[in-house]
Amino acid sequence: MEEANGWRLVQIVIPPNEKKGVMAAYAYQIIFEKEKKE
Repeated sequence: MEEANGWRLVQIVIPPNEKKGVMAAYAYQIIFEKEKKE
């Protein structure tokens, strides 16, 4: 996986779907972070 490249999973967000109701997932927002090396 991407942890070998320094990425870490922070959060998975399911935005509300106004057309199909809150419980119907149509997309996922996956948030990763990576330590910045200077």
